[in-house]
Amino acid sequence: MIDKIQKSRTMKTSVFLFNNTLQSLFTITGLCLVFFLGSCKKDTKTEGTARVTFVNAVSTSIPQDLYQGQVRVSSRSIGFGQNTGPIIAASRKPLYLNNYGTQVTTKGISINIPVGTSYTYFYTHKKENNSLTILEVQDDTKNLPGKAKVRFANMNNFLSGGITIKDNSGTVIYTSLMHNEISSYVVLDPAVVLNITYKGTVTPVILNDAKLTNGKNYTIWFSGNGNGKVDYHVIMQD
Repeated sequence: MIDKIQKSRTMKTSVFLFNNTLQSLFTITGLCLVFFLGSCKKDTKTEGTARVTFVNAVSTSIPQDLYQGQVRVSSRSIGFGQNTGPIIAASRKPLYLNNYGTQVTTKGISINIPVGTSYTYFYTHKKENNSLTILEVQDDTKNLPGKAKVRFANMNNFLSGGITIKDNSGTVIYTSLMHNEISSYVVLDPAVVLNITYKGTVTPVILNDAKLTNGKNYTIWFSGNGNGKVDYHVIMQD
């Protein structure tokens, strides 16, 4: 009788251990599957393309070619005051500036931006010691019907002060935009006439060529070459 009870207990224990082992295997398999699927999902999010625009704001620069790896991604060499326009590039691979027609790299851009986003890169002088640097700023790609969105960037390293931007009614849009400063976007009426003042100006400088279109986004950036004047450049993002 005692034998039977012991056998019965042994069988129950074996069944219990088997069930526990089976349950553990299912749990481990499930965790592995979740981890695998999670990894796949993560890879999908981090690998892809983004839109980039390169601007050459160095007055002494020779034209630059933009490379990603060994592939030239700019359709033409970009001289001072010019930009590449939007380029579709891999979102996690470094970009390189090469002197025109050579493999001599002047600056590397560590690009690590989210897939599907849009960024602008300014090749410019550092404020502190005038060495060369790259400024990165994310673009606003959402359009506003009936209005224009505009941001301003001061890349003039020769001015001792900032640039103040006003509209034709005298309303101040931005006060004292300093060197290497990039403003947030402001919403403007497309018919607005913009003007700027800075140290040394007697009368406001009117930006006659800054023609805006409704439903578009713009970057207006300022440069100079040491003659005391400020030049401006208009980039329509899309």
